[in-house]
Amino acid sequence: MDSKMLKTDEPYKKLRKIWIIIIMPKDIFKQNRMCYTFEYRCVEDHKLALGDGARRLFLYCGGKDSNRKELGEILRYMEDSRAENTVNEKIRELHKVVDKIKHKHEVGVRYMKAIEYEYMIREEGREEGRKEVREEAQKEVREKVQKEVLEVREEAQKEVREKGIRTIIRMSQRLQATYEQTLESLKEESDLTDKEAKEYMEKYWS
Repeated sequence: MDSKMLKTDEPYKKLRKIWIIIIMPKDIFKQNRMCYTFEYRCVEDHKLALGDGARRLFLYCGGKDSNRKELGEILRYMEDSRAENTVNEKIRELHKVVDKIKHKHEVGVRYMKAIEYEYMIREEGREEGRKEVREEAQKEVREKVQKEVLEVREEAQKEVREKGIRTIIRMSQRLQATYEQTLESLKEESDLTDKEAKEYMEKYWS
């Protein structure tokens, strides 16, 4: 992972901090904490940290932490994404996106019906020997289905990307990362230019 963050011949002092976040439905550490933070330390002397900027955060959805109320609300929603768990405006915005994506299965149903229709046309054309009519009908159905699937896919990808960018920024703020750290993380994780990343930071950093 570190090798992807440095260009050839770049010194290690330019290596950016790494935050690996894992969301857990079960408390594998059995301490009922909402957040477990790990970093590399010397086995012989726990006071001696490696200081490479790498941290691993394990977030337990059912954990307790009175100082992280908003984080707890988001984790509970991630565990159970029902409307009654949208207890604040940010989660309600997230729920709208999630709910919209869930309804995309309707496109799959329409796609299957289009395949059935194409099969029916092909069988009818074979029986009547009308090859040209059959091919034209098949082409029309395929083009219509491909266009609809492409439109839905692009819309879903855009929504998911926007949600991911917003989540990175919000999570960085909760973890008390600086503006500069979050900006660099956003460019790395979302493959954004400096200009694009700053535009998203202006939109969601508060």
